Amino acid sequence: MELLEAYKRTLNAAGDLRVDGIKTEITQSRSGHDQEEDGLPKSMWVQIIFHPTTKKQVAAINQTLDELGWASIVFDTSGHPGQRQWDVDWSFEVLGTPDGEWEVRRKEVEDMIDGMGGDGATESRR
Repeated sequence: MELLEAYKRTLNAAGDLRVDGIKTEITQSRSGHDQEEDGLPKSMWVQIIFHPTTKKQVAAINQTLDELGWASIVFDTSGHPGQRQWDVDWSFEVLGTPDGEWEVRRKEVEDMIDGMGGDGATESRR
């Protein structure tokens, strides 16, 4: 898969999550990192922030990340309870083969977010 095709696929996936009802913000990246020689042009770098309100929305974001990883598309992610962030910037790359480790690392990040308190969503408990 070509880099620009992967970029479009990633932005479309974020758009699909928005259409599914997850509040989504897409802004120009403020990364101070230098552009990689063969990477995504800095003018295309974006930060995508999701604000899931239910466990189902968190699961949908994670499933989408897993699907991108299995399509060999990887980039930095982070988050905290009530928010998930994708950094489509210098870290964005298309690997030669699907990356099963991506899913493992994403689950490790999710475990850290869960350790911050809450279930990763902003839903209220009664």
